[in-house]
Amino acid sequence: MSPQITASSWLDAMLVGICLLAAVQQSERLSQAPAYRALALFFALLAGWFSLQIASDALPDEEARLTGIGLPVFSSLAPSFWFYLRDIASDREIRVQPNDWPHLILPALALVFGVLMWVIPASILLPVFSGPHPGIGPVGALRWIAQGLGLATLGQVLVYAVLGFRLYIKTDRRVKDLFATTTSRDLIWLHRLVLLGGLAAVTAIIAAFLPFQWVGESLRSAWDLVLILTLAVWAGRQSPVFALDTPSPQRTVTRLATPQTPPAYSRSSLDETRQAEIAKRLDKALRIDHLHLNPMITLPDLARAVGAKPGHLSQTLNQHMGTSFFELINRHRILEAKRLLLTCEDTILDIAYRVGFNSRSSFYKCFRDICGMSPSRYRQENLPEE
Repeated sequence: MSPQITASSWLDAMLVGICLLAAVQQSERLSQAPAYRALALFFALLAGWFSLQIASDALPDEEARLTGIGLPVFSSLAPSFWFYLRDIASDREIRVQPNDWPHLILPALALVFGVLMWVIPASILLPVFSGPHPGIGPVGALRWIAQGLGLATLGQVLVYAVLGFRLYIKTDRRVKDLFATTTSRDLIWLHRLVLLGGLAAVTAIIAAFLPFQWVGESLRSAWDLVLILTLAVWAGRQSPVFALDTPSPQRTVTRLATPQTPPAYSRSSLDETRQAEIAKRLDKALRIDHLHLNPMITLPDLARAVGAKPGHLSQTLNQHMGTSFFELINRHRILEAKRLLLTCEDTILDIAYRVGFNSRSSFYKCFRDICGMSPSRYRQENLPEE
């Protein structure tokens, strides 16, 4: 059978180049965070996958053997990207753990199948993917296994999409327990990546069943190009969610120590009297010392200021005061902003910066959430008439 070079082959060649560049870029960021190792692996696997697509078009007689290589590669994509998301959203370096083995089950099965495809003689493999389905014999079983592994991998993407949404919810809650400003830690990129991954799986399924294979492959390659470019931009630019950049000529990243107290504080020795004492010092730090005006303040910073452990301060906020660190700080910021809106002529953006916000959008959103109206409308409705 003669080689076939289609439009999808040219698109796949572009994708190979993009993925290799992204893999190299992420490898150079390993000194910043170990999470980029998994992302570099993800892009390297993608480059290998698209290279196999090109080889399948150029060498149709080797489709069965190339499928044997492609299945382990394809089934390793979602786990490698999941490991990246898990570490980039963690407050500490996550090393390989024994309970990570479920993520490797499908890639291991695909690898065993791939080795089998290379051991079986080519004369037996030839009819596996050429012509009509060979039936339920040994050769037909190979084709059924290959198709089953392919569909299982598409289902795997949907499973990791669910895990991604759960990670988003958990991380968003923890961010607000530690930081008063979340502008640089916006997690909307995670939502979009999960959505695009799900759409990619659906597109792959549709393309597999289109009656005109050329149209299906071209649509698949075009969509992959959009998806990979988006991944390279969004995922590649994301910094560790719980990292702080220290202002120095050599950019370094340090991890924040998050409260280690269990969610229900079942093991905490902090009683109500001690919580009330911490709350009193906390009120002074905000009402008199105005620590909330510091745009970079974190829960550990505030804990040091009131002479408490971060875990004890977190417990006091949740149990004694019924709020979170994020809500407490921004509520005080909005109170100060309301005062300034009615007592000075500064612009709304200037006021936003003065009270500790670092962007107009975050100030407007927080003001609306607390006051039910925009800052400009609040100023207009509450300024005394001259």
